[in-house]
Amino acid sequence: MHNPPERDPPPADDLLAYALADAARLGLRRRKRRTRKAVPRKQDPRLSPAQRKGLDFEDQALELLVHAGLQLLARNLRVAPGEIDLVMRDGNVLVLVEVRARANARYGGAGASIDPAKQRRLTRAAAQILPDLARRHWQGRTPAVRFDAVLFDGARACWLRHAFAPE
Repeated sequence: MHNPPERDPPPADDLLAYALADAARLGLRRRKRRTRKAVPRKQDPRLSPAQRKGLDFEDQALELLVHAGLQLLARNLRVAPGEIDLVMRDGNVLVLVEVRARANARYGGAGASIDPAKQRRLTRAAAQILPDLARRHWQGRTPAVRFDAVLFDGARACWLRHAFAPE
């Protein structure tokens, strides 16, 4: 009978490399299993009641704007300077919409909350997202840009076209 030749065991370095590779492979497999399932945005358990209410106001504002003929391009675009609530298209104009709500007008109402500092943050955020939006929706040409606001004082909605001019 023929016995196969005896082989030397692999060097310890090879065994260590194999063990590390196998551990990494198993770790990747475990990570994949631990990914969160997608939940509807408003049902996300990490959202506070105020954030859920804010999403409701954004939905109402979106409905108002779409009914008026604007087309939704994006929602809640976040960049370092801030967030643009709604990005809409009105013909050949890019409309960036800030949605604000206040239960009462004690401190000036929803419109007063878009102060000069907020306007500067929105303008800086717009400058960062504009090149990508122009590329995707205007074939690379920079469109005219307008800042609108949809304000909710109590349950009443007010749409302000040209709410402020970019600096």
